[in-house]
Amino acid sequence: MLIHGDMLQKLVDKIIEDIGYNINIIDTNGIIIASGHGKRIGTFHKIGKQASDEERRIDIFPNDENHYEGVKAGINQPFYHNATRMGVIGITGIPEEISDLSNIVKSMIELMYEQEVLKRKMYYRQSDKTYFLNELLSLSDPSTIVTAKHWGEKLGYDMNTPRGVIIVEVQCMDVPKSSFVSQEKIQEIYQLIKASAYHSKNDISTVVSSNRIVILKAATEKDNHRESSQLQRYVEEMQKRLSQETMPQYYIACGSYYEDLNHIKDSYYEAEFVLNQLKGKSQFARKNQCETRCKKQCGFIEESLLAYSISKMPQHVMEHFFEADYTLLEPIHGMLETIVVMYESNMNVSQCAKTMFLHRNTIVSRFKRIKELLDIDPSEHMRDRMRWYLFAEYIKGKK
Repeated sequence: MLIHGDMLQKLVDKIIEDIGYNINIIDTNGIIIASGHGKRIGTFHKIGKQASDEERRIDIFPNDENHYEGVKAGINQPFYHNATRMGVIGITGIPEEISDLSNIVKSMIELMYEQEVLKRKMYYRQSDKTYFLNELLSLSDPSTIVTAKHWGEKLGYDMNTPRGVIIVEVQCMDVPKSSFVSQEKIQEIYQLIKASAYHSKNDISTVVSSNRIVILKAATEKDNHRESSQLQRYVEEMQKRLSQETMPQYYIACGSYYEDLNHIKDSYYEAEFVLNQLKGKSQFARKNQCETRCKKQCGFIEESLLAYSISKMPQHVMEHFFEADYTLLEPIHGMLETIVVMYESNMNVSQCAKTMFLHRNTIVSRFKRIKELLDIDPSEHMRDRMRWYLFAEYIKGKK
């Protein structure tokens, strides 16, 4: 049963508040999906992957830290649901001091997982289609894929069609940070989406929570470029329907198409990454009093491939290359923000100035100063432009 990162993150934040130790939740691929250190989410955890693969608890002592880059002393142990390994819990601290605490946290998360699965099963069983979609996002072995195909065909879907995941997430306008939207409102939004001429009977879609709709969009074109254009039109039409005064704040995040059913969950992870990118941009804009470029409420994984690739990179690698530059520019007013907005403006000075509500000459002056301080020229050298892009993503991860 797939449980998205927001729920796990809320649990981690609560446990950390209660016990005072940092916690990481690591999936079976070794990727951190929830953490007390937000910048580590999406990065690879070597010991977590080892603990998952070997299905055993691994203790890291202070003397061991020198043997593992980016790893701190603590306990990493797998947690389970119905004897199935779901991931690894990592707690930072001296193993002898936190051993009992680690077992308690493990029991808490396993109990939470059990409760969440039971709650979702009760909810999803209200609709065969809803439960079926959730199962598609949890496929793990060949036998379940065959079963899912037969199930989908009985429901009337062509299961040989490539599909990509779209997540639509809405927020209450009166309380921007609230994830609660009334059942009537989320159903109204869902019906608006389904009424689109671009929404086909082969699209598998449902409301999965009080603020989230998931769509497994079926491909209709054999040519990738035409399919991308079709998806763009689908999203644009969805935006028109959702951009009504009575509608809540919303985000639309699109993963890529996969032919293999076993990789549908990869498209889901891509869409969730895009969703987090969209939310991060919105928060960055509010914090720095910038205009959210083009009222950015939708995104595609193809637009975020660089950031998505960086998210798979160990944090210590990014720090090795960019922490010194970050430390150099942080005390200078506006420099870090300018790097990020220039990057998001495709290095267009005029667009950057407009977004930041500054005079163009101010951005030109900052741009010149940044080039001098970092000894780069992204206007002339592709390698320097790429470094600028990577640094911008690093800055966004620190905010």
